[in-house]
Amino acid sequence: MKVILSILIVALCFFGCKKNNVTPPSITGLWELRNIINGSSSSDSTYAAGNGNVYQFNSNNTYAKFKDDTVLISKGTFVINPNATTVDHVSYNTITFDGNSATTQVVQVANGNTLSLGLTYNGGTAYLYAKVP
Repeated sequence: MKVILSILIVALCFFGCKKNNVTPPSITGLWELRNIINGSSSSDSTYAAGNGNVYQFNSNNTYAKFKDDTVLISKGTFVINPNATTVDHVSYNTITFDGNSATTQVVQVANGNTLSLGLTYNGGTAYLYAKVP
């Protein structure tokens, strides 16, 4: 009986923390900020199309972040890390800017036209971007 119970416990531990194989998203292109969602409050912000707060992600893993379309806020390199973090038993890809682990955040692409950076989980903040054609 103890052997069967031990096998069940090991099986639950092994299969209970299932990792989803999340394919790293292609974020190449120009993305404009549309929403900031604050997980700890109801102070969400919405931005109209044409607001000029954009990220330009290039295929050579470089990026540039702009305000008002022309004011360069930052530029450098990024790396997407597949299945790098797990929240509530779900694996997520992360993005790290300029090799600085303090900048690491969850990255998701939905339908090829919505980019999300961050998570609202546990009081966090998510930034939602729309792809600019």
